[in-house]
Amino acid sequence: MSLYSLEHPSMPVSIPDELEAFFHVLLYNGVRFLLHNYPSIVAFIKRYFDGYDESNGRMFSPELKRAIIYQQAALIHCNERLKFLCPDGTLHPINDVFSDLLDLFQKRYLFEDYQKQHAEWKRQKDAPKRPAVVPNAANPFDDYDEMPIASGDGFQEYLSRRSRAPPEPVLPPDVKAGMEYCRVPTSFRTILRRYNDKDGWNYTDKIEGDRLKHYVQDPVVLVKEDPMERPSKISRSDFRMPTIPEHKLDTF
Repeated sequence: MSLYSLEHPSMPVSIPDELEAFFHVLLYNGVRFLLHNYPSIVAFIKRYFDGYDESNGRMFSPELKRAIIYQQAALIHCNERLKFLCPDGTLHPINDVFSDLLDLFQKRYLFEDYQKQHAEWKRQKDAPKRPAVVPNAANPFDDYDEMPIASGDGFQEYLSRRSRAPPEPVLPPDVKAGMEYCRVPTSFRTILRRYNDKDGWNYTDKIEGDRLKHYVQDPVVLVKEDPMERPSKISRSDFRMPTIPEHKLDTF
């Protein structure tokens, strides 16, 4: 399931959600059955697929998955990039497939953020203008302390800043193009075909055995809901997963 679907369970699943869900399935089987540079995948599986984070009594996707999809756009765990390999030790073409998909997903979520920023900009732009504040000691406005004390250029700039609308958010062309590409039903097939005929795509690249043969998933601890709160489905639909601080990305 895509991160967007997890954040907005009341919204219908879209083509970009299906594309991201297929990526997660492909990645899960890839780390289990293809050659790569990780000696063990247990920690990666726990932190990307099986784990969860909790905030205010609600569970949501683990921090590693959000970091990879939202911010890094690269498969990095414990400061090491995941690299899939062919039987001869060369890089597997599936690395490029994952790279293209992650780039699309990042653009998709940048587009979602742009829509929210634009809606907020429009709300502020259409909102009634507040009356101008005058430098008077008896002024009742809450932001009196933010005004320049003396009149003159500083005060005029303050009034001008309060009266003009905030700048309209700008949507980068590559983000718009990436989102439009995500909406095309055949986009994933196109990406696969781009690398399917490349030299090095070995159809006998599956390893012997299963890296998760003896793996046992940790039991899920259900979070008790506050009976005074709204129903969980409504609450989750309004819940926005927190972003990851930049200084914590180095720990993945």
